[in-house]
Amino acid sequence: MTEGTASDLATPAGLAVPGAAPVEFRDANFQWYLSRARNTVYFAAFSPRRFSQADFRKMATDIIALAPQLNLRHDDRKQAHVDARPFDLDALLTYREIPSFEGYPDSVVGPNHDLFEHPSLPNFRASCYVLPEGVADDRGNRTLVLYRASHALMEGVDTAQVLRGRPSSHRTPQSPKRRLCSRFTTGVVAALAAPTNFVIEAVHWRRAPVGMRTLRFPKAPLKRVAAELGVQQRSLLYAIVMYGIYHTGPDGRRPPTKRRRVIGYSNLARERYAGDDDFVRLRMQVTTMPYRAGFAAYVKELDGKLSHAGSRSLGLQMHYNAIMGIHRRIDRVAPFLYGPWFFSFVPYDFVLSLVPPHSPGGVFAELGLNTVYAGSHTPGVNCCVIVPQGDSVTLNVYGAQPLLDRIDGIETLLSELGVAEPPSPQ
Repeated sequence: MTEGTASDLATPAGLAVPGAAPVEFRDANFQWYLSRARNTVYFAAFSPRRFSQADFRKMATDIIALAPQLNLRHDDRKQAHVDARPFDLDALLTYREIPSFEGYPDSVVGPNHDLFEHPSLPNFRASCYVLPEGVADDRGNRTLVLYRASHALMEGVDTAQVLRGRPSSHRTPQSPKRRLCSRFTTGVVAALAAPTNFVIEAVHWRRAPVGMRTLRFPKAPLKRVAAELGVQQRSLLYAIVMYGIYHTGPDGRRPPTKRRRVIGYSNLARERYAGDDDFVRLRMQVTTMPYRAGFAAYVKELDGKLSHAGSRSLGLQMHYNAIMGIHRRIDRVAPFLYGPWFFSFVPYDFVLSLVPPHSPGGVFAELGLNTVYAGSHTPGVNCCVIVPQGDSVTLNVYGAQPLLDRIDGIETLLSELGVAEPPSPQ
């Protein structure tokens, strides 16, 4: 059996031709974690056009052609992604007529791990929901499309590229070799830290029911509010989410606690360095936010922390990669140690991700896709993926139900800031 590496996925056209690509791709460390954690990503979009089954099938075919890694399935025991072709494309697709879009997309973008359950199909699924002939919602939409995949195969930057009609390429320069001293230090720290994950699994407390909520609001006022406060728009968006949930709450209620919050946020790696993951491009950074009574003080403190941190995420990500590398080796001989609760621990209260703009183009331009949603389901992680697009922004919040019950606090805060109140989810 032919074997490849994650970097071989850099040639989309080659992988898209049967027999032209290696059969197996060894996992990079971060890929192993994302696959074993059953971490999934999605994007969804409405359209005023009523898709036929042929329209939907063509769109799915175009997406796979632009992101050929979607032909792969994960083999847990081999710790590798395997080319699943040949397979029946229709086995990945679901087409349904529904009476209305009330409660959508929230009712269909929640956690769903069925794409990992079939032993021979790729880790990719697509669904299309259409209204009856002659029926449209109050925004004129007649179709909702939803695409889900393993996070080990797709990132936010990939979906942004694909929606523009551009190939999703993971070609990156070969990471230089790290010096022996650096590898030794990171390895020792990782070896000391790795056993704590097993202790945490035994006492882990985040086992509440989880779900998904989305919000949509206009983008234009954000620039004005950021200028008035003297902060970056990224800082403003992050602060709106965190302050709205933890400080405002529904109906302006007081926060549940005033303790310091640990937040993780992602950065895209523009350059490759020794210690980087061989496939996944995002890097995680961490900061903390204390309680602040006023939003202006809160967002300015957050902006200062983000500006000071810059893009210095390499050291932390190297540490994560090294720990995952150790667990990956243990998993080869003792897979029973890695149950679902092992992967449900992260050292953050909340994770924030601002993805590149999702603006449909290329082969998808004529489909009229609008109001794009995109998010991630990570076991045990409260997170929000922020998706800028056209004239609006969508927030995609995944978390435990008590946290989702406080999402209305974001709407309250947006109203107070003079940003138009978000319309109710489709």
